[in-house]
Amino acid sequence: MSGYHDDTAEEVRAEEAFVDYPRLRDAALKNLVENQHKAVTAPPGPLLILAGAGTGKTRCLTARIAWCIAEQKLGLQHVLAITFTRKAAREMKERLASMMGPAANSMNVGTFHGICMRILRDNAAYAGLSERFTVLDDEEQLRIFKDVINELFPNTAKQISAAVIRDALDAERNGDGSVDAW
Repeated sequence: MSGYHDDTAEEVRAEEAFVDYPRLRDAALKNLVENQHKAVTAPPGPLLILAGAGTGKTRCLTARIAWCIAEQKLGLQHVLAITFTRKAAREMKERLASMMGPAANSMNVGTFHGICMRILRDNAAYAGLSERFTVLDDEEQLRIFKDVINELFPNTAKQISAAVIRDALDAERNGDGSVDAW
């Protein structure tokens, strides 16, 4: 039912995590334009890649990850690659897998929400949560509020805004609102 899911779920066995560093280095640099090559081979540290849609940002970031792994002999468990869309995360995983094979599955690559879900699930007990907790997206929250309103107030449900109630409760819970405000 959750609108968010763990998109980092694939695991790899230790024997599959072999990386051919020279081959990976070559693969990372293959078919890059000059600006991408500069970004990929920049010295270690923070790097801003600013470019428009469809210009190869995901490709460049993926090549940068592969380059850093190959050059610094990084353990794959130390790689964390976060993107905002499932499409970009899927592309990163596919491109890394094409460069390094099944070992790519041992890296933490996913969306912001997927990575956070995995961290929460892995540490649910420390947060006082069940490992089977669910995160609801906005549409699911509104549907549930509407169902409850329809059940509790069948004669006046159409006059009650589920979104206003949800937003007021959220503001109160987060300490940036008051129940009196609604």
